[in-house]
Amino acid sequence: MKQDCIRPKPRRADRLTKIGAGVYRPFMPASRSRFLALSLLTVSLISFPRPLIAQQFNWPNLRGPAHNGVSGEGDWNWNWKVAAPKVKWRADVGLGYSSVAVVDGRVFTMGNTKAVDYIYALEEKSGRVLWNYSYPCTSDDISNRRGPRATPTVAGLRVFTLSHMGHLLCLDYNSGRLIWSRTLMKDLGGNRPLWGYSASPLVVGSLVIVETGNRKNASVVALNAENGRTVWASGTDDAGYSTPVPFQMGDLGGVAVLSGESLSGRLVNNGRILFRSQWRTRDGINVASPLIWEDKVFVTSGYNSGAALNRFGNNYFQALWSNRYFRSEMSSPVLIDGHVYGFDDSELRCVDIVNGVVKWRSNLYGKGALMAAGKRLVVQAENGPLAVVEATPWQFKELARLPIASAKECWTQPVLSNGTIYARVGGSLVAVDVSTK
Repeated sequence: MKQDCIRPKPRRADRLTKIGAGVYRPFMPASRSRFLALSLLTVSLISFPRPLIAQQFNWPNLRGPAHNGVSGEGDWNWNWKVAAPKVKWRADVGLGYSSVAVVDGRVFTMGNTKAVDYIYALEEKSGRVLWNYSYPCTSDDISNRRGPRATPTVAGLRVFTLSHMGHLLCLDYNSGRLIWSRTLMKDLGGNRPLWGYSASPLVVGSLVIVETGNRKNASVVALNAENGRTVWASGTDDAGYSTPVPFQMGDLGGVAVLSGESLSGRLVNNGRILFRSQWRTRDGINVASPLIWEDKVFVTSGYNSGAALNRFGNNYFQALWSNRYFRSEMSSPVLIDGHVYGFDDSELRCVDIVNGVVKWRSNLYGKGALMAAGKRLVVQAENGPLAVVEATPWQFKELARLPIASAKECWTQPVLSNGTIYARVGGSLVAVDVSTK
């Protein structure tokens, strides 16, 4: 398959104003909080950070600042039967399944129009395009599902993106200027998975971690975030579609990777494999990101593969349970108070993480996607509508529903950030005002 060349075309639609940095305090275990705080500090040192302003609930990467799909934002309008939310704006961003990163008044996403990928920086209040960066990228897909799958990652003054053809880019936050680029296939010897590269870049400290699929002991690669040079490479697995997740193990920082054929943990600083266990699915379709819980990792895949909970350590891996009652084909689940909420094929389910027992199920949303804020789930149904569901194991309870659009294959994770829910519907990004002010 011919790799497209990147031709820088940054454009600014208007004069840009300087925007300060927000401070977020998401809920997370103490050990992970310390690890992520150190990671963000390192990135800020290489990125010349913006001055701090009032606290915001930023969402800088796929699955949020804690990499678990759960926001610490509690003051938002979830009771839509009392106060119906309104659509703030809609933006045409092209075809694709990229979610959003929201940082300090800007919204970042990706899309494809006529075989050209676009990376957008939009104004949070209005949806106005602040800048976009474009490059040729075929949208061809064996199943006619077109456009990028990965979500931008924002770290300091840099934005990292990955196309489904393997274009890995580092752009300037303020202007969209290209800082560096690598191609996973041409530069790193990667093997593109069947449905294209889908995992979002993971930034940990001064490293950008991506899965290439290079089976010559370079299937997972860490690059220097400042210049894109390779720091380490390890592994021999085919690439999956799941975004890696950081974890802390004592004083060791690690990253969990669900590849096309295994679940593994690696040291962040050198890539040494801490644990590895086979996890095979039809055509290597492992999409949902792993969930880290204490010294355990929860993993789930579709196509009748199921779910499993495993305890891990340094050169240690123990299976605690596995079953086929939670088979998430695409959407990553969330963990709230000892219960996992997510999709078993086309059913929304609640599962006890301790033993895998199903607490309740609902078939209202098809193969949808979700995130959580506090004790509530924000769900986007496969055919478009948004819903709020109570995150309780006792019973399924839909609290509200909003028919923002009618569409097919709405598989992108919705995001709640600073009183706005962002949902992807076809080639449009819809911003819904759920603020309480």
